[in-house]
Amino acid sequence: PPGTPLGPAKPRPRPSVQPRMVARIPDAATVRAVDYVIDWPYSDFAQGINKLMRALATPSKGARARVVAVTSLAAEEGKTAVALGLARTAARAGWRVVVVDGDLARAPAARTLGYREAPNGLVEAVSGKVLLSRCFLKDPRSAVLALSSLKPVANAQSLLSSPVMRRLFAHLRRSADLVIIDTTPLTLINETHALVRFADAVVLVADPRRSSEHAIRAAGHALGAMDAPPVGIVLTA
Repeated sequence: PPGTPLGPAKPRPRPSVQPRMVARIPDAATVRAVDYVIDWPYSDFAQGINKLMRALATPSKGARARVVAVTSLAAEEGKTAVALGLARTAARAGWRVVVVDGDLARAPAARTLGYREAPNGLVEAVSGKVLLSRCFLKDPRSAVLALSSLKPVANAQSLLSSPVMRRLFAHLRRSADLVIIDTTPLTLINETHALVRFADAVVLVADPRRSSEHAIRAAGHALGAMDAPPVGIVLTA
């Protein structure tokens, strides 16, 4: 049922875990839906985000999820709105939150926050050419920090799979209360696979008006087949 705790992953190898519906978050495809958690905290969107927040904050096996990957079956299902809505809600609760834009081709999180260009970002942080502290983008409406790339990235999958990226996530895990990865959709399966391995839990965002129940369940099982952490399903309609 919605609100079911979505705890961190068990050490590999992970057993197959049945995907569970953890929240309904309507209006996620609405323009500026991410502002609802600030401007309209009693809206259906904000209340759905709160329910997801409680599920993720509830300890499972003695620990809560610190790194959460948010993915979707395809584009335009509300994935980025859910990721940023969750980030802002956690930041308003006093958590130190970092959002990592894992979709390097589109940088949806950074663009949703209003950024169109930035001198430094994820690529510069991974290369070590620039201090990590100079690579973050500040959410203009909250204390959330975003790590993105607003420049073309060659061979994104190789970058995401690199040992340096693993060290970066290990550092973020130590320094932040919550790290949210806004991943590529599952249509880009290799890049999504490279990202979910860093997470303690995966949120699969799906719009039932676009995707059938069978397709949503199949996507959850596909994540399980790639050795993903426990998967929770969020419906955005």
